[in-house]
Amino acid sequence: MVGPTQLDVIIHPVRSRILSVVTDRTTTATAIADLLPDVPRPSVYRHVNKMIAAGILRIVRETKVRGATEKWLEVCESRTQLKMEDLRGMSDEQRWALVNNLLMMLSADYRNAVQRTNHTLPVPLICSVAINLNEKERKEFWQEMLKLVQRYRMEIRPEGRELFSFGCALLPDLDREPS
Repeated sequence: MVGPTQLDVIIHPVRSRILSVVTDRTTTATAIADLLPDVPRPSVYRHVNKMIAAGILRIVRETKVRGATEKWLEVCESRTQLKMEDLRGMSDEQRWALVNNLLMMLSADYRNAVQRTNHTLPVPLICSVAINLNEKERKEFWQEMLKLVQRYRMEIRPEGRELFSFGCALLPDLDREPS
């Protein structure tokens, strides 16, 4: 089970965004800060250090750069994976924070991409739809979605492919009528 310190690290909005840019790569705090231009650099460095202390990020090598030591980091996957029992053990507030962080990450990624490309991005593809599932179907649906995402997830971007942020949440919807 994920301990409270790890959980606090994972559900924090800035640290969630750091995780999203570090996942599947080895990088430095400086590069992370470059990828999150809306987050002040000192804040990025402070959060990276908290993530190292919690074992969420690990230092894989160090290099000397202009007299300073630059740390190359990667995600400790086993420390960031939330299992169903972890989710069940969370408070409603913590679950809400996870969903909120996902939405904020997608929004920030899109805003930063628009700014970097001088407003020449294609229109984002957005979908929200009510589906009817029993517990078994819900698990099957989620596994199929993860397999589909894994098929397109790569460490190195092949030539001719663009990078897209993708977020997915399967949430209970008690008030909405099926469409």
